[in-house]
Amino acid sequence: MTTPTVSVLLEAKAELGEAPFYDPKANELIWVDIDGMSVNFTSLDETGGSNSINRKLQLKEKPSIAIPCKSGKGLLVTLGRKLCIINRDNGNILKELFSVEPEKENNRFNDCKCDRLGRFWGGTLCPPSGPPPFPTEGNLYSYDGVSVKHHLSGIGISNGLDWSLDGKTFYYTDSLPKIQIYSFDFDETSSTISNQKVAIDYSTSRDLGLPDGLCRDSEGKLWVASPNGKSNVTRWDPVTGEKLLELQVPVVKPTSCCFGGPKYDTLYVTSGLFNAGPEEIEKFPLSGSIFSVTGLGVTGLPANLFDDSKCM
Repeated sequence: MTTPTVSVLLEAKAELGEAPFYDPKANELIWVDIDGMSVNFTSLDETGGSNSINRKLQLKEKPSIAIPCKSGKGLLVTLGRKLCIINRDNGNILKELFSVEPEKENNRFNDCKCDRLGRFWGGTLCPPSGPPPFPTEGNLYSYDGVSVKHHLSGIGISNGLDWSLDGKTFYYTDSLPKIQIYSFDFDETSSTISNQKVAIDYSTSRDLGLPDGLCRDSEGKLWVASPNGKSNVTRWDPVTGEKLLELQVPVVKPTSCCFGGPKYDTLYVTSGLFNAGPEEIEKFPLSGSIFSVTGLGVTGLPANLFDDSKCM
């Protein structure tokens, strides 16, 4: 593997930058600032670098993801505990698809993705507001455009998720209190998961930080962003649990990552200022920015779009 180069793509000062998604049709990196309540579109050049143009959609609720729909008619976004399709140009809600957990006012959706068939998968969290024990009020859901299916409960902070190259394994993160990434057998036909195992155990070392957002590369390995860790973006073999590569991004809290650019050879990393003290921000003034990592010697694959054919 070649020597990676970490560069600033955009000095964003995001409170909680998350959920990067490369849109090849527009050659844009879509990402959200959850606490800033915005969806952002960062235009890229022909190499996958920034052309310094960033468009922001300011919303009225906290989005945790923004995924283009297959029809091209809008963006799938979470807004608090709701899943909606919004207008990509002005942020207006085109359709509210469903909402969850009306009795849990503090909960909200966090990391979410779509599987190969375009079905939504995502989990909720109750933000920790004090010392341990941390709340475990989160749940994992899926949605096929018609019905919502509940898969897991008792989750602390529902976070990064993805699938193996063959689509037979589902990877899913509980950042707190478990501090682990799990693997499940995935039945694509029935949209069910089973046989939960620990794939990557972050609880073994404080130096690893907390597993947050993740993505899979073209070799089936996982890239994980880790707030508060010494090596804050790490490549893992999810089959063996072996750590393969460590990257240093000059921020306090890297939050998620995805591959993109015209050749899918750039890793984009989001970050945030959330819960960072003045000394940390002074030490890492680029916190909240968006980064690009090149020279990794490995590529990613196109991310899955949301199939809105049954719900629009």
